Amino acid sequence: MRRSWRGLAALAVLAATALTGCGGGRLLALDLGGATSPDPLARSGFRASQAAEPRAATPGGPVPAGFVPVSVTALDPDTFWVLGTALCGHQSCTSLVRTRDGGRSFAALPAPAAPLAEIAYVPGPIPGRPDTRKGRMVNIGGSGTTTDVSVADVRFADPVNGWVYGGALFATHDGGATWTELPIPGPVTRLEAGQGVAWALTQTGPGVTLYQAGVTGDDWRPVPLPGGPLGSSADLAVVRDTAVVVADTGDGQARAFRVPPRGAPAAAPVSCRAGAQRVLSAAGDRLWLVCQDERGAQLARSTDGGRTFTPVPVPPGVLTPVPRTARLALPPVVGALSGQAALLGSAGQLTRTTDGGATWPLLVLPGLVSTGRDPAQWRYAGFTGPSVGFVVQSLPRQVLWRTTDGGRTWSKVVFPVR
Repeated sequence: MRRSWRGLAALAVLAATALTGCGGGRLLALDLGGATSPDPLARSGFRASQAAEPRAATPGGPVPAGFVPVSVTALDPDTFWVLGTALCGHQSCTSLVRTRDGGRSFAALPAPAAPLAEIAYVPGPIPGRPDTRKGRMVNIGGSGTTTDVSVADVRFADPVNGWVYGGALFATHDGGATWTELPIPGPVTRLEAGQGVAWALTQTGPGVTLYQAGVTGDDWRPVPLPGGPLGSSADLAVVRDTAVVVADTGDGQARAFRVPPRGAPAAAPVSCRAGAQRVLSAAGDRLWLVCQDERGAQLARSTDGGRTFTPVPVPPGVLTPVPRTARLALPPVVGALSGQAALLGSAGQLTRTTDGGATWPLLVLPGLVSTGRDPAQWRYAGFTGPSVGFVVQSLPRQVLWRTTDGGRTWSKVVFPVR
């Protein structure tokens, strides 16, 4: 029976172990940043001219056997991290690997002590389960549930400051050598950073809350937005140091909020039906937005940093719906490359435009596994620079794809085990 998707997908299995590259015991690495400053943002670790503090590089170990990718974050064409699972004895464990040579080689890093699961957030506790007081993370790939400590994605702001997040939020300030679990209400559905400022969306009951912190600190603070409470169908992107959030406001209208690190947020209407699933992607100050509900998909783009969004017509055959025979239906993904160029991933296909959305030629991914009954589906698309980008495929197999020519051609990222 097909299950519907309500929330941001994360991926794969249970358990943790104390091996290099697999989640082990919880290690603390507190970085107080500017904790004595009277400015709230300074207390969170933000500095006006943010620079990574010089620290010893984490050397890493061999890639664990059976590594399966589920999330990627990149700083430049050569440096990226991949969160996934790997074999640890007779079970699978949360694992993290890093490359500094564009994927020619990888090193395993310690991962947070948290299970990784294919999940959707359902508000409210499970009766008799105090470990699910914030809500429960339902394993949409099976019949089980995970709890507040599960994780789903990885993001790095620079070589030393990064996060692994999902049902819980973990931070590192030493390049992934150690991880700290941070107290933040509700599961984190999206986290992005830019120019020394980190932003996160958390699922709090039936809605979402925006949080802000400096990348070197762990003092996450809620940011009030006008028109609240905000609906749960929301997404976040970062333009330089400014958050752009697309969400439903209390009057049921979809709006785009531009939230600077200091100063008042600004809101503008956006053509996206209330309650639709949203995926937002930024490339510089250019953004692309895809919205989907039972009535179909909508597409919009911004060329002014999210101040305004212009609807983009969706040609026939683009953003194809997931067939009812599929065991799971994930929302489409969009990856911004410029104001004229972007990727769209939907059921069984990946398309690319270079003319502002007028045409979307179908891309060929060598070795892609996709059938009419169980089509390829995606959970992330994005670029780091004008040439290098990534797509994370979730179904029917978990694959990380990479392009080095702006999305024209793609190849699978291979994780060799030394």
